[in-house]
Amino acid sequence: MDPPNNQQAWKLILWVWLVNMVTTPVIFYLSFRLLSGKPQDLQTYSSFLWGFLVPWNQFGFFFTNFAIDPALYEEFLFRFPIIIAISVLSWLGYSLKNSNLSRILTVGIAIGLNVWWASGHIPILAGFEQNGTHIVKYYYFLFPPVFFSGLTWIWLTLKIQPAWPWPSIVAHILANTSIYVALKVAELIGVKIF
Repeated sequence: MDPPNNQQAWKLILWVWLVNMVTTPVIFYLSFRLLSGKPQDLQTYSSFLWGFLVPWNQFGFFFTNFAIDPALYEEFLFRFPIIIAISVLSWLGYSLKNSNLSRILTVGIAIGLNVWWASGHIPILAGFEQNGTHIVKYYYFLFPPVFFSGLTWIWLTLKIQPAWPWPSIVAHILANTSIYVALKVAELIGVKIF
C-alpha cells in the first residue's frame, strides 16, 4: 500500500490527535495512581509545567516555547531517524512493503528512540544544593502516557512515510496545545488539577 496523500495524512493526524485526547489522560491517571499516588508529586511536577500554566494572554509565549519548539526539536531528533532508516533500507533494496528485515529494523529503531524520548521526560532538574550538586526529581508516572503518545506519532511516521517529520510535528503541537487548553478549561470550570 502506498503512503497516503496529503488529505489522507491530515485525516490520520486528526485521528491520532483524537486517540491521544481520549487515551493519554486515562493512561496518565492510571500510571500516576500505580506508580506514585502521592498528591505532592503532582504539586511539585506542576512547578516544572509552568509554561503550560501561563495565563491566556501569554498563549503566544506558550505556543512558541512549549508547543512549537519542543515539537520541532523532539520530532527531528526522535522521529526523523525513522524516516532516514526507511529511506536507507529502501535504497539498499529492503522496502517496508517487501522485507521483514526492514520492518524489524525500522520498528526496533522506532521503539528504541521512543523509549529514549519518553525516558527524557522522567528526570527533571529540581534545583541545586548549597554545595552546587543537582537536585533531580524522578516522575516515573510520566513514562507510560508519554511513551504511548510517541507510539502514535511513530505510527503516523510509518503510515505516511513523509520526507521530513511534519505529521508528527503537527500531532505533537496539537498534543501540547491540547494539554494547555485542557488545563485552562479545568481552571475555568473550577477543577483543580495541580
